[in-house]
Amino acid sequence: MNENGPLPPGGHPHDPFKTDIDPIAFALAKVQTYLLWIDEHRASFESSRDARPNYAASELRYLEDSTTQALIHLQRLKELLLAGYAIDPKKRIPKGLTDAPRLESFLKNAQNLSGDDLVPQVSEEELDRREAANEKRYTTAEVLAHLDRTE
Repeated sequence: MNENGPLPPGGHPHDPFKTDIDPIAFALAKVQTYLLWIDEHRASFESSRDARPNYAASELRYLEDSTTQALIHLQRLKELLLAGYAIDPKKRIPKGLTDAPRLESFLKNAQNLSGDDLVPQVSEEELDRREAANEKRYTTAEVLAHLDRTE
């Protein structure tokens, strides 16, 4: 934010690359996505921290990155809303915001489960495969940036 207020919609580096996407809806969709990813990384960390400490450590790094990205987009969303901007109905709304089965499923399950039930059950074989595969892993920001370019 500059001293005269926030940059207008579309004028901030964290606004969407494509000008036909609404920046407020974009920021809201990003916050939603990162919050889901935060929970996925937390659950993955929980399931692997004792048996696979190196894998758990990498999940913590991804969790940190997802949290940072969520806060960045939350700040942008807050700036725009407090400055009086609203979603422009003439612009496109990100798909994940209007069709969010993952969020609905997560919320439905979370209401019926204890915290221990939210940890995914990853088999020892799958943990071994992931550790041995030495596959390239991508941060949340890298994946979402790629998706933004392809949307």
